Amino acid sequence: MWPSVRTKNVYEAIMLKKRAAEENRQAQEKATEKFFKAAELRANKEKFWTSDTSFKHSILAYLQPKKEDILERLESRRNKLRALLRDENNAFNRILNGCLEESNGTVEKMKQEYYRLAAEREEERSERATRLIHQQFVKNDPQLRGTISNSGDEQLIDSWEKEVNANNEARAQDALENMAFEAECTETRMQEDATERHERQQKNEQDKRHVEFLQQQIEELKQREQEVNELNSEREHLLAEKVRISELEEERQAIDEERRRQSYGKAILRQHAAALRRRSRQVQKEIETDIQWLSRVIQQQSLNHAHAQDAADRLRSEGTAMLSMLEDDLRRERTRDAQMEDLYSQEAAEVWKKQNQRWMHEQDARTRLLNEILAARREQVNARLGEVRQLQAQKLAESECMQKLVKEARLSDEAHQEKTRERQQEQAEELENQRPERQQNNKATGRDVLSNGELERKVEEAYAEALRAEAERLQVTDSYTPSKGRGQSFYDHRRKTYLW
Repeated sequence: MWPSVRTKNVYEAIMLKKRAAEENRQAQEKATEKFFKAAELRANKEKFWTSDTSFKHSILAYLQPKKEDILERLESRRNKLRALLRDENNAFNRILNGCLEESNGTVEKMKQEYYRLAAEREEERSERATRLIHQQFVKNDPQLRGTISNSGDEQLIDSWEKEVNANNEARAQDALENMAFEAECTETRMQEDATERHERQQKNEQDKRHVEFLQQQIEELKQREQEVNELNSEREHLLAEKVRISELEEERQAIDEERRRQSYGKAILRQHAAALRRRSRQVQKEIETDIQWLSRVIQQQSLNHAHAQDAADRLRSEGTAMLSMLEDDLRRERTRDAQMEDLYSQEAAEVWKKQNQRWMHEQDARTRLLNEILAARREQVNARLGEVRQLQAQKLAESECMQKLVKEARLSDEAHQEKTRERQQEQAEELENQRPERQQNNKATGRDVLSNGELERKVEEAYAEALRAEAERLQVTDSYTPSKGRGQSFYDHRRKTYLW
């Protein structure tokens, strides 16, 4: 028997609905796959952007434009350092030349003093020779000879005492000057040590504060990363929940399609009672299926995390109320199935018609309520997913800001350490360059001091030798007795000459 035109249209409509449902399912699968691909691509990009390689590239790109400026500043600093070294070398040469000029002047003064002393000694010798000649005339007057000798000794002793006193005063003055200079040097050294200790203490405190700031920033950065990881896990859980909701919707659509397929067709009048019983059992089975499906939804809601607790409690309460309503419908349907045995065919037809309308109405109501529960659950998941994404963006911005601060602090610390190393290296080079010059200056100063000391020593020895010679001459003069020949004096054979 061939199917009628109306039956073909119904079959075509069912096939079209199935095709539409299949297309919708495929489109939803494509959208889900596209969403996961986009999420994976974003995660890969974020992982690359937060990696060490990207950080190094960013630092190089940031430092590359400043390379020429850094080189120019370095060259200017080198020029300043050269100028300072040149000025210091010129000042050192001037000081060295001044020391040499002073030493040369000292030598000239010593020579002049030596010549002056020699001239004085020559003058004294001439005077002594004159006195000796005069003493020859007064040889027979011992009183006059003793008076002259005593006056010469007193003058010599007075000159020696004056010289000794002058030397003692000069040594005392030098000792006082040395003590004052040493006290001033000690005070200056103590002030420099106190200033250096204070600066070192300030630097240590500053370094300690800097280290504490970096540690605090690192701890906050770790906490931000932990929060971001928690948000990522929650987002993955929400996406999985969204997928489960889609699966429940597909399952619900399949159940509705199966119901429509099973309820399609007409029942003959004499088969109304059997159709009623079959339909009643089918409705009971549908209600049991709805109860099982709703129980799964409630169980998934109870297993979900405690985000948006009020909405979750409201959905669970609505699901529990819906579950109790379905259980009441199942009990009524079982009672109605037990009453179907006593119906006649006409009554069964009327009851079939009314009951079928009631069943369709109840089925539509159940479907609407279940769809509302799914829609509310989807809305809740989407809202929480939006909050999680917003929090992720906020945490990411805060993490980038903190990473930027840590990076700037690290660069500042490295620049400070580089400057410190450069300054220490410059000081070491400067000291190393000054070492040979200082050694040469010390040697030259030692030679000058030695030569000056030797010259002074020689002058003093010559002066002492001259004093001893004069003293010996004076002693010889005092003990001299003129010789007599043939009873005549020595002056009888010479012409008398008077010098006064």
